Amino acid sequence: MDRVLHIIHGIEDSEYRIDTDHAARYTPGRKSGRDIETLYVPVKYVRRFRHQFDDYTWISVIRNPYDRLVSMYNYDVRRYAKYFDRRTYLYAGLFKRAAFVLGRDPRTTQRNAILRRIGFDRFVRGLEKSGTDFDIHFMRQTDIMFYDLLSYDRLIDVDRLSTDLPPLLRKLGVQEELVERLTPFPRSNPSRPSDARYDETTRATAYRLYQPDFAALTPWTSSVPGE
Repeated sequence: MDRVLHIIHGIEDSEYRIDTDHAARYTPGRKSGRDIETLYVPVKYVRRFRHQFDDYTWISVIRNPYDRLVSMYNYDVRRYAKYFDRRTYLYAGLFKRAAFVLGRDPRTTQRNAILRRIGFDRFVRGLEKSGTDFDIHFMRQTDIMFYDLLSYDRLIDVDRLSTDLPPLLRKLGVQEELVERLTPFPRSNPSRPSDARYDETTRATAYRLYQPDFAALTPWTSSVPGE
């Protein structure tokens, strides 16, 4: 979505850059030895913000919670191990250092070493025990989106982004030339084949973990639940 906004508003051409030192963040990065910090914004401020930008179209890209959990396992198991399985994390660090010497991708090597020791079912059970608020990558989408405070005009499933977003942009008056520059939409981290498989237990646990997301978002998604 950053790329979409850059092209629509000409940020690429003007070389404008957001001042990240002053950018507001919902959840700052967790510091070692400290709980996750969340910034609470008064409801009246959110309503005032929404009123000031009443002519904006509010959209968000979402994902089926079952698919998202598999993606977390594939890409973010390293973060999970860092917090809740230090032994495995440090063990995988040995492979990471070896990868540096051998000229391989250290993060991928470390992650694969962790995946060999932490199976999907163990990962899901661990999240049930630890909760999902320890890192923004694991939080419920509805929490990240302030779903209870903001009324979105459109939610788009990430798997339908290439087909659903261009017509919406044209309807909103975006020039055809800009829409064509945006398509197709390459995935920065497309899901790769995974050993993660749901069974009855992990499917039920995933539903409990992300129940608000299932209730609010799955009508907008296209994936078959738990497959």
